[in-house]
Amino acid sequence: MAEQLTDPDEDVLDQDRIDAVLRAVEAGDSAAIDALLDPLHAADIADLLEQIGGTDRRALLRLWSHEIDGDILPKSRKRSGKR
Repeated sequence: MAEQLTDPDEDVLDQDRIDAVLRAVEAGDSAAIDALLDPLHAADIADLLEQIGGTDRRALLRLWSHEIDGDILPKSRKRSGKR
C-alpha cells in the first residue's frame, strides 16, 4: 500500500518524505517507493540517496522500479566531492 504524505502531490524532498521512503524500504514496499519518488526531480533523488545510509540506499535502489536517471548519480557524486 502506497504511503500517503500530508500533500501527496507535493514534489519536494523534506524529512517527512525521507522518513516515508525509509519506512517503505523497511517494508519492502516498491509501490510506495515509486509513489514517493516519482514526483521528485533527479537532484532531489540524488539528495535523498546522500542522506540515507548505505544499506538503505542499496535496498532502495533494488526496490525502485525505475532505472536510475543519468542526472541522479552525477549530481550525487558532484555534491560529495567525488568525480
